[in-house]
Amino acid sequence: LDVMQKLPTLPTLSDTDLVNVQKQACLDPAAPGASIETCLHALIPFTFVDHTHADAVCLLTDMPEQEKVIREVYGENSLIVPYVLPGFVLAKTVLELAAGVDWAKLEVIILLNHGIFTWGNDAKTSYENMIKMVNKAEDYLKAKGAFFEDIPDGGKPADPFNPVGLSEVRKEVCAAAGMPMVLKATSSMRAKAYCSRPDLKEVSQKGTLTPDHIIRTKRLPAIVNDPSPEGTSKDDIAKYKSEYAEYFERNKAPGHKMLDPAPRWVLVPGRGWLSAGKTIKDCQIVDDIANHTARAIQWACACSNYECLDEKNLFDIEYWELEQAKLRKGG
Repeated sequence: LDVMQKLPTLPTLSDTDLVNVQKQACLDPAAPGASIETCLHALIPFTFVDHTHADAVCLLTDMPEQEKVIREVYGENSLIVPYVLPGFVLAKTVLELAAGVDWAKLEVIILLNHGIFTWGNDAKTSYENMIKMVNKAEDYLKAKGAFFEDIPDGGKPADPFNPVGLSEVRKEVCAAAGMPMVLKATSSMRAKAYCSRPDLKEVSQKGTLTPDHIIRTKRLPAIVNDPSPEGTSKDDIAKYKSEYAEYFERNKAPGHKMLDPAPRWVLVPGRGWLSAGKTIKDCQIVDDIANHTARAIQWACACSNYECLDEKNLFDIEYWELEQAKLRKGG
């Protein structure tokens, strides 16, 4: 622990060196790799620390007036941290912002466009503090008439997708990915309601609810207007592939190699969505993220507007060496 506490006091530290130091500091060398935010956890002077990307909290930080709203919800006993890349830079930023803080009074740390931290001297207290803080975010949305467990539309799930049409979408996704891909179709009420929004092509093309999602879903979903056998799948996936390449060219740095440009989340207006992945598990993860994202965007649009992290910062997460390591390890 003392090693972790010293790391944020260093002037600089590479991601690779941070991971190596964390491994060396483990009591059990065979233990799973520690979170990249371990050195931040170590700065919080309590035995237990909880960190989540709770939908309601992330959403409050993904609105135009984020800091004003967070201060209204959590008051002066909160530490608001501007977005920075997770890991060493984030820990160093918190160390600087927390200088002189009375931890006996501080209740929560909110990371803008990222997530939330709570703590306690026992696991139950830390967990209960997390629930309390997430409930505050949900209560704020409820007061605005913008919180609901599901997306109401007064209708029923969409009819199942045409399997022949789905095979055409899958063929184009596989071609874009350069490898076999699995496709999962979702035509639930939630998926249908979200994809029936008149502003779908605007609100869906802003970015992820929390940056970590990008390694699973990419920054944006594709939109296939007509997934029927003779529909627009080929042209729409080709458009997505071209736009992804342009996104890469706008943001790349020396040494970056473009990932495959195939979409992982495909919206079908008025119908539902498709999740793509190398395995069934990958598809299920994308579908789970899609459900959370669709609901959160609905909340945002009911009380303000959805304004997540900008393109360049999301790109830096997508092409961050430590996030890519998560995918390689199946984490």
